[in-house]
Amino acid sequence: MRTPPRRRKEGKAPPQPSGTAGFRFGLRAALRILAVQPLRTLFAALGVFLGALLLTGITHVLGAISLQIEAQARSLGSHIATVSAERPSFSRRADVRGATGADVDSGDGSGSTEQDGRYVPLTAAATLTPQDLEAAMAEIPRFTAGVPFVVSSGWISHGGKGSGGSIMGVTPEYAGLHRIAPAQGRFFRAEDERRAALVCVLGDALARRLFDDPAAAVGAYVRIHRSAVLVVGVMGPRGADSSGANMDEVLFVPVRAAMERFASQTHVTGFFLEMQSREAISALGRSLEGLLRQRHRLAPAEGNDFSVNFAGQVDEMVTGALDLMTTLGFVGAGISFFVGSLGIFSIMILQVHSRQTEIGIRRAVGAPRRLIMQQFLFEAGLMAGAGGVLGVGVALGLLEAVAAWGLLPRYLNIPLAAAICLLSMTCGVLAGGYPAWKAARVEVLAALRE
Repeated sequence: MRTPPRRRKEGKAPPQPSGTAGFRFGLRAALRILAVQPLRTLFAALGVFLGALLLTGITHVLGAISLQIEAQARSLGSHIATVSAERPSFSRRADVRGATGADVDSGDGSGSTEQDGRYVPLTAAATLTPQDLEAAMAEIPRFTAGVPFVVSSGWISHGGKGSGGSIMGVTPEYAGLHRIAPAQGRFFRAEDERRAALVCVLGDALARRLFDDPAAAVGAYVRIHRSAVLVVGVMGPRGADSSGANMDEVLFVPVRAAMERFASQTHVTGFFLEMQSREAISALGRSLEGLLRQRHRLAPAEGNDFSVNFAGQVDEMVTGALDLMTTLGFVGAGISFFVGSLGIFSIMILQVHSRQTEIGIRRAVGAPRRLIMQQFLFEAGLMAGAGGVLGVGVALGLLEAVAAWGLLPRYLNIPLAAAICLLSMTCGVLAGGYPAWKAARVEVLAALRE
């Protein structure tokens, strides 16, 4: 005898997925709904896409710029103060000697002339001496090292090629102070300085104009007016220093050679001072200024006959500009995320109204409010998450192309990119919170009647 099938009790709903199974069910249902309505999904995710694109781009560009600034600061010396009688001008234009052999101004605004085969910058005030450097080192303990420099300009030639350039006399400690080293050859030594030897180190751009291959310059001779000078090294590309001077156009020689052989002077153009730290730079600058004013016997009403520049002050200005860019970027990204969240909110509200029958049927067969609310939250979060992931991916792709062109150093912050994706999804979930709550509160009979 066949046993009749057991009848389900009246009013008892079929079992509904719960726990992990419920999570998977809601996720699959949300994915099916989004796949059925691709255009609506695309427009809903557009605002979040723009926000993620902008935020990723801004943060990574600022990170790349920070890396670039740090690299330049290491080569320029962010712990270095520069004291000078004037701001040196490093240009490739040279002075021109008249046909009669008389002194002729170069016409480039530098005010320099040629005297007995040497170019002497007439605008260089003879106010700073090596003794000023010694006094600063002795009386201000926060300065740990000092390097004098002398700047003049002249015509530098090799074979049939010639170029106007700047001649900078420094001591061998200059390379260590600025944390640099020649790309080819070596820097000059203490013995070269002691003998005022005619040796030099060429800047990268200057070496490339005089020699097709910078490596070929090492061991060759260049002529500075009537003097043959041995090239012992070539610097790598450095660009501008903290004062804006192009260091790739400079020829470095021992400072004694610059003073005695090329500039014929006993004073220096200025000197570099290395600081122990960048704390209280303003107070340190006032101490140095007071010392030099006292040594130069300047009256209180007289202005300084020297200038003091801290590379750290330049860094602070650049940092201030980066902070402004960061603020503007965050504001723009915030607006985009807000607009994107508002778009998701509006579309989810429309979804609730257009899918009342579906909600009513699911509620009628026993789906709890929790599952209804979960599905709508999944849909909102997935829309925003897809826009965020796509925005981050596009931004990183564009930044990789920029780095490949050499415009910025390569920079990738994976935790930050992941955080932006998570932020995008969070915005979607928050935007879908009220629509999901409203969907879960739909009355079954009213929904089926409509």
